[in-house]
Amino acid sequence: MTLTMRPAAQSDLGAVLQWVPDQRSLIMWAGPGLSYPPSRETIWEEIGASTQNAFCLLNTAGGMAGFGQALPLGQGIVHLARLIVDPQQRGKGYGRLLCVRLMETARSRQFVDRFTLNVCRDNDVALRLYHSLGFQPNSESDAGSVIAMRLLTADRTEPRHPD
Repeated sequence: MTLTMRPAAQSDLGAVLQWVPDQRSLIMWAGPGLSYPPSRETIWEEIGASTQNAFCLLNTAGGMAGFGQALPLGQGIVHLARLIVDPQQRGKGYGRLLCVRLMETARSRQFVDRFTLNVCRDNDVALRLYHSLGFQPNSESDAGSVIAMRLLTADRTEPRHPD
């Protein structure tokens, strides 16, 4: 796959919001607590996005294929957040590539001992992807509708790169 990744800009969220057609989809993508309906003008701030933590995966034509954030939490922890792939481009391995590229970017900027992410319990496709990358449920945080997951790294476990 010859997809590229670049820092996101606020204007990129217009495309992302088209992939989030309703409030349930918004919660699955970005978690609870955001304004609904979302606005491109306000969501950048609501999700704490910046050119340092938000990234776009671009398809071979240069169009948006995915979006995600790598949020440094300190002490070697980076949280992957708001991971989404264009619904028209799903099933092509782009979600895996987005996760791997986000982790590579985070590692290029700082030492990372652990990656974390949250996923809705009923998002079977995402759960399979995260398990295949080596993420495991964080046993103390898997109650309710969201599962907190972690991937220990420190050169002990590398994410499985796309073929």
